[in-house]
Amino acid sequence: MLNFYRTLAALRRAEPALYGGSYHAVEPNNDNVFAYVREDGDAVDGRSFLIALNFTGEPQEVNITNLGEEAIIT
Repeated sequence: MLNFYRTLAALRRAEPALYGGSYHAVEPNNDNVFAYVREDGDAVDGRSFLIALNFTGEPQEVNITNLGEEAIIT
């Protein structure tokens, strides 16, 4: 768990979208999932990140069809 936290902290420090980018809620009325997009509008590469946190013990669905046509999931 500590390594996971360190990896996330390093990613946040390395990506301008995660520490200073814009915030856009995804399905703000969903009580089971907190999902949002962070974007660095000033970046040449236009990087953005979708963060989705499931607050239940069951699989959940979030509609992301309006976020774009392409994504790299890692």
